[in-house]
Amino acid sequence: LAIAALAVSQLMLLAGGRQLFVLLGAITLFFAGFNVMEASLPSLITKTSPPTAKGTAAGVYSSSQFLGIFAGGVAGGWIHQIGGSAAVFLASAGIALVWFVVAATMQPPSHLSTRLIRLGGALKVDAPLLAAKFRALEGVAEAVVVEEERVVYLKVDSRTFDSAGAQALAT
Repeated sequence: LAIAALAVSQLMLLAGGRQLFVLLGAITLFFAGFNVMEASLPSLITKTSPPTAKGTAAGVYSSSQFLGIFAGGVAGGWIHQIGGSAAVFLASAGIALVWFVVAATMQPPSHLSTRLIRLGGALKVDAPLLAAKFRALEGVAEAVVVEEERVVYLKVDSRTFDSAGAQALAT
């Protein structure tokens, strides 16, 4: 819906952007869609990235975002030079509509949350074996043991996650 809101706002600006109420409606719709996307896309990145690559995924996302801002500004300026404001709104609407079609065909992400569990004791652990034991727990989708930090990073389904079992395993 947020992507559709962006596309519709561009079409509203194209069709009636010189009328005050159409302009106000288009701006409101644009910023509603934009703010939802601004908050949900980074969340989607961290939900879908592996526990050990969250920082890398967030960095790649941020770099891509700023590269996109630059490229979008250059492309928008070039389109405006060739076809004026109407061409910019039409191109933006077209890009948003393509984005909408692609997003509509995607599978929704699983609703997993990240948990960090500290390992007790001072004994050396067999990280691959311990990770396999955590993955065998109810509700655990992914488990990564970082022996140097004495922690386990888990991706879990909060509805079925066996927190007590995980704590017992950690000690």
